[in-house]
Amino acid sequence: MSNTNVVIQTGRMGSDVKHAVMPSSQTSVADVSIAVKKHRYNSGSGEFDETTSWIPVKFFGDLADRARDKLSKGTLITIVGELSEETWVDKQSSKNRSKLIVIVHSFEKLAEGKNVANMNEHQGKRPAAQPASSKQQQHQQSQPQAAAAPANY
Repeated sequence: MSNTNVVIQTGRMGSDVKHAVMPSSQTSVADVSIAVKKHRYNSGSGEFDETTSWIPVKFFGDLADRARDKLSKGTLITIVGELSEETWVDKQSSKNRSKLIVIVHSFEKLAEGKNVANMNEHQGKRPAAQPASSKQQQHQQSQPQAAAAPANY
C-alpha cells in the first residue's frame, strides 16, 4: 500500500494574502489561513451546531504570485495540496514547536457577489438525492468515470 498525501479543502480566506520573496532563491511565497466551517447535528437541541477551523496554507512560485493577484479576504476557494509539518525552536522557551500546514498545488476561486449569498443560504443543508433514470444508470455503468479537473489558477 502506498502513502497518499492529498488535502482538498473549501473555505474562505481569513485575510489578504501575505506575499514575500525568499532572498536566497528569489522564490515567491504566500501565506494565508482558510476558514472551514463544519455543521454537526446536536441531538440534544435538535439543531445544527457550527464550528470553524482555521487551516494555514502556503503557496510557492507562480501559484504564490497568482494567489496575491486573484485572492483577497473573504474569497471562497477550493485548494488542493499536501499536508506538511513546519518545525522551529521557540526563541523564548527554547522548546521545539511544530504545526501542520497545507502546501497548495492548485486552487480555484469559487464565487463572487450574489452567488456567495445564495451559497450561504444552503450551507450545511444536504439536498435530497434525485434517483437516476434507468437510461442514466445504464449510461453511467457503460462509461469509465474520469475525475473532472477544476479550473485552476
